[in-house]
Amino acid sequence: MTDAEVLLKFLAAGIRVLSARALLVLTLILTFILFCWAMYWPEYTRIAIATIFAIFVFIPVRQLDAKKDERKKED
Repeated sequence: MTDAEVLLKFLAAGIRVLSARALLVLTLILTFILFCWAMYWPEYTRIAIATIFAIFVFIPVRQLDAKKDERKKED
């Protein structure tokens, strides 16, 4: 394996990990904004919407992040 191939493999793994982390940060920001909106005029429907959003967004993102971490450990 040449140095160029190793470098390309390393960069590809870095991009995959970075995209998973960026997606996680984006979901954190969106959840924070949604909960701010829910707390501005607190109603049960707004709080329920924010909670459901947080649950259904973080589950797939967390699984994706865990898969990326496993791949990083294998490399």
